[in-house]
Amino acid sequence: MRQATLQRRWPATLEVDIVEQEAVAVWGDGGLVNRDGDVFQGATDAELPLLNGPEGSSRLVASRFAAVRERLATVGLTPRSLELSARHAWTIELEQGARIALGRANDLAPLESFIGVYPQQLAGLMPRVTQIDLRYRNGFALRSRDGKPLQLPATATGAPRAT
Repeated sequence: MRQATLQRRWPATLEVDIVEQEAVAVWGDGGLVNRDGDVFQGATDAELPLLNGPEGSSRLVASRFAAVRERLATVGLTPRSLELSARHAWTIELEQGARIALGRANDLAPLESFIGVYPQQLAGLMPRVTQIDLRYRNGFALRSRDGKPLQLPATATGAPRAT
């Protein structure tokens, strides 16, 4: 239960209003998080994303997760978890199996750049990708599951690029 209010209505009536907690994610070691980023204890059967971060960061992490989920959905990707490390570095784990390292970016510009090239350049490679590192200023790095180089489709100039 998130909130309960009790009001007396004249002459002999009491009105009870109960607002239930709605879990949108699991927090850390088993707490649940509501839409506002408040952590509460409870149980759920739903498969919820996992959020994690330093003590007191649940609202920030929940807010960032909502933004990340919205942006990734535009290219058909789904975040499974979002973590803010003690050093304030962000990591996203995708349902598709890859991890995205955002580093200490305070905005989502690196993720936006990735999303901009994803449909044409990277979508076909995702089954082979285990890590996407967006911590670089002018690009990103991919790590393949098998350790072999990934061959990107031809660029606008026609020259393929390997990563």
